[in-house]
Amino acid sequence: GAVLSIEPKTTLAKSGTPLSVKISLAKDGKPVADAPVKICVFERPGIHLPEAGSAFGGKTINAELKTDKNGSIDYSFTPAASNYGARIAAYSAPSGTAAEAFVCFADDETLKSFEKSASAIKLKKPLNILLIGDSLSDFSRGYNYSDILRACLSEKNPGMVKLKNAGIGGDFITRIWERISAESNKATGSYRRYMYEGLTGGNPDVILIFLGH
Repeated sequence: GAVLSIEPKTTLAKSGTPLSVKISLAKDGKPVADAPVKICVFERPGIHLPEAGSAFGGKTINAELKTDKNGSIDYSFTPAASNYGARIAAYSAPSGTAAEAFVCFADDETLKSFEKSASAIKLKKPLNILLIGDSLSDFSRGYNYSDILRACLSEKNPGMVKLKNAGIGGDFITRIWERISAESNKATGSYRRYMYEGLTGGNPDVILIFLGH
């Protein structure tokens, strides 16, 4: 029943600027106070960036803090200036929980464009998005295009956007149809069927299908 979370999950920022995240620990829906949380900030987001070299590369910022009476930690850090991003990993050993978040570095022009788009989005009710795709959706989770989309939609509408990324590497239309049919009929044997569990019961407001590569 314990859940550790980091918000925001994906951030666009200028390289070398101070950043902050909120880390929260709850058990059975109630905040857990005075719990130790180990925090690691990796200067590069990690996999699927061949030009970044090793998996996480560079220096790692480490800290161990405790949650306050609200079960939260407001953590500030400044990742080194680079052409890449940063990965924030947190875990609380007593509860066996872990969470991660990502920072994508961008130039001034991109950040201004992001802010302009985000400011124009005013949601009047929660938005539930389902994404069906292939490897471009499945890989680099936490900092791929779908995560940046969610960050943009959530920037001025915190807590109102839910995005389920059901992207599966190597997928194609007939295999997707086979998996959807298997889920509806409770059949077995379709490739990575677990990725579509509950897919047809989420009542999404928007379905994005990104395939054909």
